[in-house]
Amino acid sequence: MPGKKAKRDGGTIERPEVLGIVFELEYVAAPGRNLFYEMARRAMKERGMNLLPVHVSKHGIGVPLEVALTAMAKECGKPRSADRRLADDVQRAVASVWAGLPETEVAGFARFLRSAKAAGIRMVALSGLEEAAATDLASRLRFGEHQVMVHPTGLGPTTFAEPGVWRQVAGLLCLPAGRAVALVSTSASCHAAIRAGLRCVAVPDAFTAFQDFSGADMVSEKADEKLVRAVMQLCGKRESS
Repeated sequence: MPGKKAKRDGGTIERPEVLGIVFELEYVAAPGRNLFYEMARRAMKERGMNLLPVHVSKHGIGVPLEVALTAMAKECGKPRSADRRLADDVQRAVASVWAGLPETEVAGFARFLRSAKAAGIRMVALSGLEEAAATDLASRLRFGEHQVMVHPTGLGPTTFAEPGVWRQVAGLLCLPAGRAVALVSTSASCHAAIRAGLRCVAVPDAFTAFQDFSGADMVSEKADEKLVRAVMQLCGKRESS
């Protein structure tokens, strides 16, 4: 059974088939960037701006909300429209969508969780959200049923570019970093996870698919049950019969 220990040289070690996965809560488990784009597009349209996906790709990845909105408003030709009120409106809208996120938005990832749990894979979700928001989202994704731990930093999107954070979260799995796989959505996250010693699988979205994921073990279009099998094969873990 995964997780069972074997003795070696008088001590105990984890059997090599035990694996762990660390994933981005907002951007791999859920469609966070698309939600941000839709809410920002609506709020900026009310202010006479036409926000396009390319603007998010250029200015809205891995930076605080206000920084992203300021740069995107400038790109749209109305830099003065990026005031505190715009940031507050977008923040409230995004929070409201998170609170009512329909299960259809995360159906594929639900299958991923079920398959990973069945395979005995340990899981931790890394989040830049505040603890209350991360816990609520985790509840909606039924992490409790799949024994998924959640590690919220409250630092926002910059969380995922910090190697130390990935290293810390990998430590929650109680596994060597080499037996932990990071599921990431951006180049910055990919390189941070690799620097932390984790294996890395890129799961980009429509806003980050163009980025450089060199160094990643593989790139996947989505996180579902097929990806669980691919990760197991990547790490040499046999599927249960």
